[in-house]
Amino acid sequence: MKKHCILLLCLGLLLVRSRPTSTLLFQQDLVQNKSDSPCHSCECWTGNQLLYHSSERKSWEWINSHLAKVSIIITSFNEEPDLLRKTLNSIWMNTSMNLIHEVILVDDCSSRTDLFSVIPKYPLVRLMRNPTRLGLIRSRMVGARAATAEILVFLDSHVETTSHWLEPLLARLLNAKNHTGNDCIAGQPMELQVDCIQSVAERLVVSPIIYDISNPNELDDRPVWGGFTWNLTFRWEYMKAANRLDHILQPWASPAISGGIYATWRKGFFDLGGYDEEMDIWGGENVELSLRTWLCLGRMEIVPCSRVGHYYRSVHPYNFPQGKEYTVVRNRKRTALVWFVHGESQDRGQYYLQNFYKNSPTAISINAGGLSERKKIAQDLNCKSFTWYLDKIYPSLRDETDIFYLWSDR
Repeated sequence: MKKHCILLLCLGLLLVRSRPTSTLLFQQDLVQNKSDSPCHSCECWTGNQLLYHSSERKSWEWINSHLAKVSIIITSFNEEPDLLRKTLNSIWMNTSMNLIHEVILVDDCSSRTDLFSVIPKYPLVRLMRNPTRLGLIRSRMVGARAATAEILVFLDSHVETTSHWLEPLLARLLNAKNHTGNDCIAGQPMELQVDCIQSVAERLVVSPIIYDISNPNELDDRPVWGGFTWNLTFRWEYMKAANRLDHILQPWASPAISGGIYATWRKGFFDLGGYDEEMDIWGGENVELSLRTWLCLGRMEIVPCSRVGHYYRSVHPYNFPQGKEYTVVRNRKRTALVWFVHGESQDRGQYYLQNFYKNSPTAISINAGGLSERKKIAQDLNCKSFTWYLDKIYPSLRDETDIFYLWSDR
């Protein structure tokens, strides 16, 4: 236990001295070397007690020797070669090679082949090419099944990492795995505690802070967590207590994550059922993953000392054979039909579905496909109900009466 506390301590000390990439990725006053950054602290908390506090400094080599290796999984479809090159460059500039077991690049049968010229100079890259178009969701499962490291790290093909972005994610995964009992993080405001809910350590999913770097001159440094609307559209939400940076030294629980950039244990990922491979192309898979993780004894967290930039594109490179709206709404309906009704009375389950349909009326006429396998996961893992999720994890969603008039017909 003490070893992992020292590890987190040293991460806090060393991240102060780490540097961002030399591009316009982050402004100097918004990254780890910021004087009042939460990563500046050297405290290590486990459970409700401060177990270790010291000014001792260790090298990155020492820290890396105590961390597990990862399989980094990147999916790509008709990606701009420059963006893919930036993604791979940032990985090799900012990640210790001692931590990388492999980088699996899954090309989803792209029509353009110029991106392959990017690959040869990078070591440890395994290029896999789908013979037919599978979509991002199924392509991630192709990469996850091929991965052989203990920890999976999913990245989009249009991101840029910062210095030592990976170590805090791995340290959190290891610390949780070596900690017994309720995984309650001390020193946080109550809104971030999520009642110290019992969880299975191997089902922990950790995400970095993600910056929109499409316009590097307009970076927003206010801490957020992920949530969603009643039509299951993902959104970022500012945290009420987040203006005081001393409260966010430690990872905080998040009702959902954006889904393109995160790390988790390979065993836990597959124990929870991976992605729903009956979902098509892209859209809604992150909310489904988030709900399933929380409801089935997992946790979703954001680790503030890990920072990754993401290029948000105005136009998707994906083509949606049945249209984007149909595809995304169908994916979301699959989520609602499983997780809004599991463990609920018939009336309560139908009530939640009615709220979904109120906010996504086109979903009513869409055939969501077979759901027996996903419902079996909920039964086999003895997962909790959506009511529990609203009570314990995301009560603010229930409070959106003025927007959605959700509870007026009770």
